[in-house]
Amino acid sequence: MRPAPACAAQVGDGGLWRLLQALPGALACAVIAAWLAGHAQAQPPLQALCALLAAMPAGVWAWRRPSAAAIRLSWDGQHWMLCDSRDGATPHPGRVSVDFALADWALLRFVPDDGPARWLPLQGAALDTLRAALFAAPMPARPDAVE
Repeated sequence: MRPAPACAAQVGDGGLWRLLQALPGALACAVIAAWLAGHAQAQPPLQALCALLAAMPAGVWAWRRPSAAAIRLSWDGQHWMLCDSRDGATPHPGRVSVDFALADWALLRFVPDDGPARWLPLQGAALDTLRAALFAAPMPARPDAVE
């Protein structure tokens, strides 16, 4: 089996990824506000209103935060490389695994050779570009390779 051809794509934090990041903070604020309102012996409709009013600013703040810097994930036919404009676009080699995939969206885990793992959301054209390399079977080790 031949390896997947070389390819590269920009990684962005699209709508679903932003929603998944905004939801826990908004939910936490809503729960705390409802608990405080219940502790103050407010009626259930007032507790729900407090929860909603606390969740909205937290959710909007998380949703409107600045998007991630330009991140480029590339496959050269043998190795994965991640270039992040925040580190001066220095390429970092590593391994990629698909941890969650839907039809047009995937959550990848990039584990660089020299640092902590990063989560990367891919969707649309970026996912289409890298799909063959992401889902291809790994190449078997050569028998003459030295480990």
